[in-house]
Amino acid sequence: ILLFLFIFFLIIEILLRVICTIRIGPHVLFYGTKLRKFINIKDSVMVHDNKVKNYSKYYPNQKRFDIGKEGKFFHVGINSKGFRGKDFELIKPDNVLRIICLGESSTFGFGNKDNETFPHHLEKILNKKINSLKCKKIKSIEVINLGIPHLHSEQIYSLFLHEAIPLSPNIVIYYGGINDATI
Repeated sequence: ILLFLFIFFLIIEILLRVICTIRIGPHVLFYGTKLRKFINIKDSVMVHDNKVKNYSKYYPNQKRFDIGKEGKFFHVGINSKGFRGKDFELIKPDNVLRIICLGESSTFGFGNKDNETFPHHLEKILNKKINSLKCKKIKSIEVINLGIPHLHSEQIYSLFLHEAIPLSPNIVIYYGGINDATI
């Protein structure tokens, strides 16, 4: 009976992986197994192998792909610093309020196009508000997305120390912690 149940669930697992591979993409077939390295998914947002200190990020100026809710592939832009979003200066410009967003796949915008991430929307909403207030001290608000999928809190803390602090942020937003449950 145990052997029958094992074979039954193995067949279900294989069928689900094949169906998901057809609908979502090749990275699903061996996801969570050591066989994953045999599938070439280097252009997917699932892979970020630029090792820095205690974390990894993307290599600068890459074009990656992701899969949307409707199952269609789309391009994801990685900026010159190895993060998602538009380029930014290392030295914060005068009269700019700089917000850094740290986190995991939700912050990165996993499954979202570049203009659908929450850091992108936050910057757009705040700049619209600051322009309507005609504030003299703050000319614009810059929201920088430092979210990287799959990172754990300890890795994000290291990223914060090495990447965010040198950017002189006025505000830091951290949205994550779910990945820590998989440790």
